[in-house]
Amino acid sequence: MKKKYFLAGVLVLILAGLLIGCGDISEPGTGPDQASKPGPAFASASSGAGVSAWLSVSAGGGHTCAIDSNNYVWCWGRNDSGQVGDGSTADLKSPIMPSIDPVWDQVSAGGNFTCVKKMDGTIYCWGANYRGQLGDGTTADRHTPVQIGSDTDWAAISSGGGHICALKSDHSLYCWGENTYGQLGDGSYSDKNTPTRIGTSYKWAQVSAGADFTCAEKTGGSLWCCGHNNYGQLGIGNKTSKNKPTRVGTATNWSSVSAGSGGHACAKKKDGTLWCWGYNNEGELGDGTTKKKLSPVKVGTSSNWASPAADSNFTCAIRKDNSLWCWGYNDQGQLGIGSPGYYSKKKPVKVGDGWSMVAVGDWYACAKATDNQLWCWGYNHQGQLGDGTTANRSVPTLMPNP
Repeated sequence: MKKKYFLAGVLVLILAGLLIGCGDISEPGTGPDQASKPGPAFASASSGAGVSAWLSVSAGGGHTCAIDSNNYVWCWGRNDSGQVGDGSTADLKSPIMPSIDPVWDQVSAGGNFTCVKKMDGTIYCWGANYRGQLGDGTTADRHTPVQIGSDTDWAAISSGGGHICALKSDHSLYCWGENTYGQLGDGSYSDKNTPTRIGTSYKWAQVSAGADFTCAEKTGGSLWCCGHNNYGQLGIGNKTSKNKPTRVGTATNWSSVSAGSGGHACAKKKDGTLWCWGYNNEGELGDGTTKKKLSPVKVGTSSNWASPAADSNFTCAIRKDNSLWCWGYNDQGQLGIGSPGYYSKKKPVKVGDGWSMVAVGDWYACAKATDNQLWCWGYNHQGQLGDGTTANRSVPTLMPNP
C-alpha cells in the first residue's frame, strides 16, 4: 500500500520510508557524521534587504510559508493548486506575499493548501479544496486567501493532508475537510466543508493534524488521537481506526505533539523526554529499530527535548540547548547531515547548534536559527527551499531574505 505523503503542521496554543543501516547508526551526541557547525555556518547564499527577521515557518506537501517580524506572510514552492496564494498555479522558487496586509501571527501549510490566522482572531485559507479543507462552505479551489466564516476568536491552527483543525480562545476544538478515516473526530466519516465542533470539551490546549489522523492535548496533560490507525499512529495499543478522540495511555504530562504526514507521531512530555509511535520502516521513531510501535516509545535517554516535528519518513526535534537533531530516511538529504542516499538513521543525529524552531515537509525541512534567519534543506524540485533554485540541499542552506 502506498503511503500518503503530506505535512502535518503543528502550532501550540498558549493560554492562562527502504534500505536501512547504510552508514553508522548514531546515538545522540556520538555520531561521526554529526554536523559540528551552528546553523548559520552552513552553506549560505546572499540575502536580500527586505525582510530582516522571521517569526515562524511551516512546511507543507511541497510548499513553505513563513511570517516575518513585521507580521507579513510569505509562501513559495509547489503551487499546482494555488497553495502559494499568489493567484496563479505556477511553482515559485522564491518567497512571495499572498496578502499585502501585515496582520498575520500564525501560518500552517498543509498537503496542498494553506491556512493563516490574523491577529484579530480570524482565519483565511487558500489552495486545494476538493475535500472542503478550506472551510468556506464549498469544494472549489481558491488561489488567493478567503476568510473562513466570521468568527474572531480563533487561537491556533494546524493543517494536515486534507483536513485542518483549530482551537478557539475558549479551548474548544473544531476540524473540517477530509474525514475518510474519522480524522476530524466528530464521530462520522463524512467530509465537512465548514468548521465542525469536536465534542463538548473546553479543555483542549494544542492540536496537530497529520496526513489522515489528528492528535490533540488537553489542558490537564492527557493526549488524544483519532483517524487512520493502520500503522498504530494513534498510539492506543492497536491498529483500529477511531472517529472520535481516543486517549493515548494514562499519562497526564504531555506538553507537545506532532502528527506526521505519513503514519507516525511524536510527542514531548513535561519532563523533557520525547516519545514516538506508529510507522517505523525508515527508523523515524528514533528508537534504534525499524519495527512499528502501537504505543509511545521513548527516544533515547535525553530529558532535554523542547519540540518535535514529524513528517512522512523522518523526524526532527530541537532540544532546550537549541541543538537540532533529525532521524529517519535521508534519500533527499532531508536529515540535513550531508551525504544523501537510500539509507536511514534509526537514532537521532545532531544537525547543529543555534536553532529555535523546525518545520518538516515532504522530504525536506526548514528551521529558524536563533538569529531569526531561515535555513532549509532536502527535496527542492518545486522550489520549496526558497533559495531561488530547484537543486536539492543535503545540509541547511540559508534562504535569501526577500
